[in-house]
Amino acid sequence: MPHSELDDILVLVDKLTKPHLVEFNVDLGTKLVKKRVTHEALLDQLDQLVASSSGSSPGGGALSSERNLINTDAMELRDSVALDCKNMYIGVTSSRPFVTAKQNLRQWYIEFQLLHSIGKISTEKLRWYHKRLQVMTAKIEAKLNPPTILEITAPCPRCKANYGYDDDGIYRRAVIVESRVHAERSLSNTRAKCVGCGSVWIHGNGMRQLRYEIDVIETGQDTPETVEQIFESSDTLDSAGVRVRPNQDGASS
Repeated sequence: MPHSELDDILVLVDKLTKPHLVEFNVDLGTKLVKKRVTHEALLDQLDQLVASSSGSSPGGGALSSERNLINTDAMELRDSVALDCKNMYIGVTSSRPFVTAKQNLRQWYIEFQLLHSIGKISTEKLRWYHKRLQVMTAKIEAKLNPPTILEITAPCPRCKANYGYDDDGIYRRAVIVESRVHAERSLSNTRAKCVGCGSVWIHGNGMRQLRYEIDVIETGQDTPETVEQIFESSDTLDSAGVRVRPNQDGASS
């Protein structure tokens, strides 16, 4: 059977509502080793995040002095996702919605799949729901595993900027790294970006490339062909429309 967008939707529904295997690469320096670990359903993990921040637990409530600060962002996300799943279910059936987001989402998929099989779901609607679930999944994953933000003390090797304003208007060092190495034991989802020129380095190869570019500048070996010769074929080189080499006046183009 050929792959379809409906299959991709089921993958997301399963990830949100059922335990699932997660693959990641561990960078051992000389090679990447693939690992697998089973994670609980994302909706369950989100519930646990809210419960742990409010001090509730299966064995009873903790003392107020022992409770963590309530994670209001997680609570708002949980409530928003629950409402979204409920509305999705109501949109495909006249039956009364279920109590939990997991139940509503799984039953929504059953009804949605049936409607799709009889030609009641347009291609545009299919893609709309696919995108909706992708956004839902991404928001939960970002809340469960927020990146560690690091600032590189060296200037950007592309535009030579030391400082700049990030997307939130905060004045900070130019090259900012978003890393999940501690949680994932991998550089797979690590990303560095210069707030000055917009250059981007991604994943393990990108991080090694950034380190190399900085070393080249610091050791005075910077030549017009240095970076291009080594990294010109790398699919991790994404300079966001910015040339690898700055102009003579120091500004990148």
